Amino acid sequence: MDYSSTELNDLPYEKAKELDERTYCVFYLNLLKSNNMFLFAFFKSDDYNSRIMKINLFFYMFIIHFGVNALFFDENQISRMRKNNTDNKTVKKTDRQIYISLSLSIYSFIISIILKKLLKFLSLSESNILKLKRKEENDLDKETKSIKRIILIKFIFFFILSLVILIFFFFYLSCFCAVYKKTQFSIITNCLSSFGDDFIFPFFLDLIPGLLRICALKGKNKKYLYCLSKLIQMLI
Repeated sequence: MDYSSTELNDLPYEKAKELDERTYCVFYLNLLKSNNMFLFAFFKSDDYNSRIMKINLFFYMFIIHFGVNALFFDENQISRMRKNNTDNKTVKKTDRQIYISLSLSIYSFIISIILKKLLKFLSLSESNILKLKRKEENDLDKETKSIKRIILIKFIFFFILSLVILIFFFFYLSCFCAVYKKTQFSIITNCLSSFGDDFIFPFFLDLIPGLLRICALKGKNKKYLYCLSKLIQMLI
């Protein structure tokens, strides 16, 4: 019945001041394990999510990054790449390639975040199970059946949606790479770049909520900082 890191993160301000004794470093590491997909799938162990579902989610996210990058390759970009291959002005060629690569990485990152939020909602069961943890014993049986049914429905929708995404991207990538053979290296590079962004960004973004939270809990009448910390924590 001890509080997990997720429960401590979601405590109201008054309870957090009383119960949350974590240091900044511990809070940062807990938050990082939740927001970094690799750490979340293979290292976070104090949550109430299925390890298999978390690993599935990690690999589906890689597929999504791969497929989304290919979707943003249109005729203009492909013709631009062909022109660059015959361009003798090395500087202009490099600038164009950097611009194309950066644009694709940003677009794919945004769409991947949206899809990740949707898939995480369907595949993760912690928010549902935590509803049972503090329930009174006389309401537990009925609530348990309801929660199990909800989780089962969520998992079914997760695998249906994941399978549709997998089939669509497999078909699209197979056709695309067969027609535009010289773009394969660029797609792989952009995929690794956007997936790397998704891996690296939490190391920097997760620094902010911890600073606000520690200042709020250590000071007096700092509830607004605490609420801001929770808002940023939710957005990232």
